[in-house]
Amino acid sequence: MGNAGSFKKGMTPWNKGLKGVMKSNATSFKKGNVPHNHRPVGSIRITNDGIRIKVTEPKGWVNLSVLVYTQYYKDEIRKDEIIITKDKNIFNLNPENLLKVSRAEHGAINRSFSDDPAELKEVRLAQIKLKKAIKKVKNEKNTN
Repeated sequence: MGNAGSFKKGMTPWNKGLKGVMKSNATSFKKGNVPHNHRPVGSIRITNDGIRIKVTEPKGWVNLSVLVYTQYYKDEIRKDEIIITKDKNIFNLNPENLLKVSRAEHGAINRSFSDDPAELKEVRLAQIKLKKAIKKVKNEKNTN
């Protein structure tokens, strides 16, 4: 017998001739309504990326390690740079434990030197930067 509620050939749908625009959201969200999961400025949450703090409304979440680094060292973080911790402990936000690296350097650290102790991180980073500079000079020589 099949599905009795389905359309049969020749039937017209109830919304034939109507436009597809439904303006339901105009009345769904009232002005001034605060959702139950709203967090005020200054709230802290733990994510997979680290500890985040809300600095502005409505969606101004920033990594706390970035905030600590920029305030302590008075240094800006470019789009291609990130802040990592030397000892891999995201809760240790001591400025001496924070290290600014480029995304390329971060990939090289994770690929080759992820098991190194915290004391060697800066040395390994200098090694990566040196290899990168040597490679750049070699490429410039080959193109000229």
